Amino acid sequence: MHNPFAGKGQSQKGLEKATAFIKQSKFDFDILETQEGFTDNRKNLAKKINDTYTEIWLSGGDGTLHQLVNCLPQEFWHLPIAILPNGTGNDFVKNYLLNVSLKEALQVASTGTPQPVDVWQCNEKLFIHGLGIGFDGQVVESMLKRKTLFKGFIAYYYHVLRLLFTYREKEFTMAANGAETSFPCFMITVGNSNTFGGGFKITPNAKINDGLLDVCAISKVPIWLRPRYLKTVENGTHLHLQYVNYFNSNKLTIETPQVVAGHIDGELFYGKEFEIVKHPKTLNIILPAQK
Repeated sequence: MHNPFAGKGQSQKGLEKATAFIKQSKFDFDILETQEGFTDNRKNLAKKINDTYTEIWLSGGDGTLHQLVNCLPQEFWHLPIAILPNGTGNDFVKNYLLNVSLKEALQVASTGTPQPVDVWQCNEKLFIHGLGIGFDGQVVESMLKRKTLFKGFIAYYYHVLRLLFTYREKEFTMAANGAETSFPCFMITVGNSNTFGGGFKITPNAKINDGLLDVCAISKVPIWLRPRYLKTVENGTHLHLQYVNYFNSNKLTIETPQVVAGHIDGELFYGKEFEIVKHPKTLNIILPAQK
């Protein structure tokens, strides 16, 4: 399954390398190109995938994985899925690849073992990587509306810096683990995995198969402290800071009085109420063989 829109349209070279590897390995394969919308992808997958397939190799980034999770017919969720990083951020694979390269990912795809990975649900959408509401949602909105020549982590960093001193917190109410709190919120990031934006370790302790989400809620940060917080969030050393609340939960609700921007697996969305729960099924992702 290949996303021709991934990597700002530069994923074709990766597909060519993957195709050459597959042919050299003498695997039988078909190529299914994704569409931009859920509806078309659901139709294509329902039409093309059948019982003769033994694995799905996904060529794209976090957004492509998000499309697959939401569009794959339930009767094929047992199929092992290999992720080939052909996107811009490729954050999900950073949970298990030391060197996030297509070459290493192809080796894992051919020699790794399928392992169950948690899937989560926010309102009507499923996600496997994570979501962010508040500042990081605004960053994703900016990336879509203000195009630059930058790519990947540099592009994300550019938009972070552009908004860092002008973003204003909004009042949020968050409920988890039997407690509810309301506070002026800079951002809330909910991570099933540990890295966002191509390299920001916002939820550094998250694990993709522990049955829990890592939640990083940052309240109102004085403007003069934001550069310091930015660097610590990038490095994953922010958990002890004054305005950071970091915890685990298997269920979370977030409410805000006005519509806010958010991202789910890097894809922009909007809302006022967000209910996040664990999906009853897992996906079988091909991970490096355990030694």
